[in-house]
Amino acid sequence: MPEDSVSVLITLEADVDADDDTRETLARQLRSELRHVDVDSISEFGGREAPAGAKGAELAEWGVWLVTLSASGGVLTSLISVAKDWLGRRGAGNRIKITINGDSIELDGASSTEQATLLKAFVRRHQNELPPGRG
Repeated sequence: MPEDSVSVLITLEADVDADDDTRETLARQLRSELRHVDVDSISEFGGREAPAGAKGAELAEWGVWLVTLSASGGVLTSLISVAKDWLGRRGAGNRIKITINGDSIELDGASSTEQATLLKAFVRRHQNELPPGRG
């Protein structure tokens, strides 16, 4: 990771009643939307054991990505906004956890004043970690 970048871990926690196909579809949809944010990279993070009889020792974990940002703090705000919008369209039960340097915030489909206040505080805490804007 370049010196002037910050890593953000994005974790999708699908509804507990979701089956594997649904989880995979949700993860694919969220990743697709996250790609529209001006981030440097999005890569799968972690892994899980492959089911018995499957080829390969490890599969990518559903819905866990390492996102690299190297633009101004507005990119973090955009990333969070995309995650919130996506959750709002996916119904109850799904959550997204955003982690920067061990500090995490969890988003769910419910929009509340309290959550908005927590999000603003989260962005402010990490604003100084983000490099200045490009150009």
